[in-house]
Amino acid sequence: MGESLIVTSTREVSTTRVRKSFIRRSHQLHVRRRDILRMQGVKPLLAGQALGQIGDAATSLVAAQMLLFTNNQESMKSSLLFSIGMMLPVMVLVGPLAGIVVDKFNRRHVLVSGHAFRGVLSLSLMCCLHASLSELALVCLALMLATTRILYSARTASVVHFVRRHELPAIDSMSFILGMGSGLIGGGVAAVLIDGNWYLALAFAAVLQVAASQMFKSIDMSIFLLREVRRASSRADLLGDLLGSKIKFAIGSTASLRLFLGVTVASVALHVGSQLSLQAVGFALLLALISLGNFMGSLTAEWFVERFRRRSIAVLASLSSAFFIVMGQVAGSPGVQLASVALCAFAFQNLRICTDSSVQANTPVEVLGRVFAAYDVMYNVAYAVGIVAGVALFGVIHTSAVLSIICAGHVSLAFLLVRGTETVAITSVGAPIQQPLGS
Repeated sequence: MGESLIVTSTREVSTTRVRKSFIRRSHQLHVRRRDILRMQGVKPLLAGQALGQIGDAATSLVAAQMLLFTNNQESMKSSLLFSIGMMLPVMVLVGPLAGIVVDKFNRRHVLVSGHAFRGVLSLSLMCCLHASLSELALVCLALMLATTRILYSARTASVVHFVRRHELPAIDSMSFILGMGSGLIGGGVAAVLIDGNWYLALAFAAVLQVAASQMFKSIDMSIFLLREVRRASSRADLLGDLLGSKIKFAIGSTASLRLFLGVTVASVALHVGSQLSLQAVGFALLLALISLGNFMGSLTAEWFVERFRRRSIAVLASLSSAFFIVMGQVAGSPGVQLASVALCAFAFQNLRICTDSSVQANTPVEVLGRVFAAYDVMYNVAYAVGIVAGVALFGVIHTSAVLSIICAGHVSLAFLLVRGTETVAITSVGAPIQQPLGS
């Protein structure tokens, strides 16, 4: 690795059950983002992610415009159900497979070959659209969605090779911020090109995917091998990792809030859409507001993680979501109601980054892909169930009654969480790690 890498020793871990503490008694070492960027391999890791996601966004916009959303008068209900119909099969079928692939093969190889394959798929999609082969174009789109899931799992499982445990929330939040910015850039470029020359947009996306592949290829292979201490892992071992207290807490709290968020999004979207006669434009506005909430949550998550315990963040996210929903209902204004959805997304994103880093930090590296995939599938399926439930209840039960039930659910969840105790490490794990270059 060279003289810039310092390896620390491994120490034993002991845990204990302690009395509830809302705020951390002693702050963890403050993590500066520029120090994260000085870690060896982090810059090409994030650059590869950015290039790939810009290409993803450009391809997705062209595919959506050419294949899916050709009818601008599509109802809000149809748009919600269609988006879930596209997401759920990929999540349920490919999610577990992605975890297996990430654990079985070297993660750098997965990233390099996966982005190269995405580039080939972008060119294949261009050929299919040019030849008006809609069925084959949809097959290309499905393969793209599946590959994107595998690449997401590979990136998520790879960050533990680059940073220390307490730095995981910082790099996770940086990754989310970068992803949203990349999506905005890719979508903007495609929007400019799509009316004039959509071929150029797909060619641009293919070039970026190949560039991302080369960026990941430039990362020193030894970084990915540094922490890998392979052990035989049976199904019982994997189940034991999933049933660990911190993983169960991460899955339970995140899936619960994600379920409530799905019902809230569907209920508010349909209610406001019926009031203002919003169609596809209203659905795009809703997605933009949710993305804004996610972006703001990514900015603040690191601050919360440094000052509050995981359980405390879950309680704050649940109670604040209930408050935002009540605020929107009391105000009665469609604009405020939509803003309340964005604020609920903000609260959830803070919890999500906290629990993402908790799963990464408390799972053995050789099974991290499968454990994280299970966690990811569960809370996204919960969101899909919430969306479907919100759509099904609309028109059957008044929206204010549905949102009142969701508020009661948030408060009940917070009450259950605040009564729990916290499992904390008395001596932290000291796996071989990198120190910042030049430190």
